[in-house]
Amino acid sequence: MTRTCAHILLLVAALLLPGCGKIVPDPSDRPLVFTTTVAGTKAVDNKSMGVAYDENEVMKVFAWYHAAPFDEGGVSAGTEFMGESGVVCSYDGTLKAWKASGGYYWPKAGYLTFQAFSPADATFGSFSHSWSTGFSMEFTVPAAGSQYDLLYTDLIKDRESTQYTSNTPYEEIAGDRGAYKGIDLPFQHALSLIEVQAVNGLGSGSPTQFYIQKIQLVNVFNHGTFSNAAWDVNTTDPKQAYTALDLSGATPPDDWKKLPGGEEAAASIHPATVLMLMPQSLDHDGNNGLNTATDAYLHIEYKKISGAQTLADVAIQTGDYPLGTVWEKGKKYIYRLVFSDFIEFEASIQRWDDEIIGSYTIN
Repeated sequence: MTRTCAHILLLVAALLLPGCGKIVPDPSDRPLVFTTTVAGTKAVDNKSMGVAYDENEVMKVFAWYHAAPFDEGGVSAGTEFMGESGVVCSYDGTLKAWKASGGYYWPKAGYLTFQAFSPADATFGSFSHSWSTGFSMEFTVPAAGSQYDLLYTDLIKDRESTQYTSNTPYEEIAGDRGAYKGIDLPFQHALSLIEVQAVNGLGSGSPTQFYIQKIQLVNVFNHGTFSNAAWDVNTTDPKQAYTALDLSGATPPDDWKKLPGGEEAAASIHPATVLMLMPQSLDHDGNNGLNTATDAYLHIEYKKISGAQTLADVAIQTGDYPLGTVWEKGKKYIYRLVFSDFIEFEASIQRWDDEIIGSYTIN
């Protein structure tokens, strides 16, 4: 069966609950854990999370203890299990799990409800967490090349220790403490992933070739607040330009980006820079058609050479293209430029990451 982003958090410490006394776990108690078996590389800067949560990444987890099933209207009938600020959880190679600093065991009775975000060291202008409204994160998208994949979960409600000894719905994980059950944290992408592709529609063997010098996304809002799983974009701040590729200081022709032929596999024209931008409306003036003074748009600078010409023989040409009407969170937007006698511009939307059956994935 498909497990969406099954991450495991090891919690190993005693807990003092108001009115309940100190909970001292005996050796038969099972720890709280979130796990994955897929390795990866550090994902904080300039990399989107793959289909599996990265072992080098850290998350922050919040937990709420309550005696009765969770009720958003009655969350006061409980207590913070891991503190109001949550707990940072990092991967432990020996345990093959994400272990909370300090660690916690299941309480003997009652329920736990969880919520998490990643990366734990994300920078927020202001931050709060409520068990009735969830996260409120004031966020500014960093410069291109320094962006990171901001992830969050909805509430994972009413987990009990007895659920971790049954066969469903949790995956069985073998660890140094023996077989135990994991808690699913279904992370979701809070941002939009943007990719620009460009090809020579005349083919890689054509006497006419195209070279890209610069790709920018212009008039983009980059500051807002994420709350109740939705963005409130600050449209009074100045709009920004994000540069995906800039070879203006390079020496032609070797350091310009020669476009692959249209017969070749589609690929990003800016693989060294990953763009994860704030979901937003792109038609800022509300009128149909591109207004480069107000609307978000794609700007390119390129050269076209034919026959014996060199890049030094021809002038730089430019093009500006609308990006559509809206970017939505958790979706990937691909803008494809096909160069020939004129430039065809295509846009498509797809899942940020394709779901892989039988593997731990992120929604």
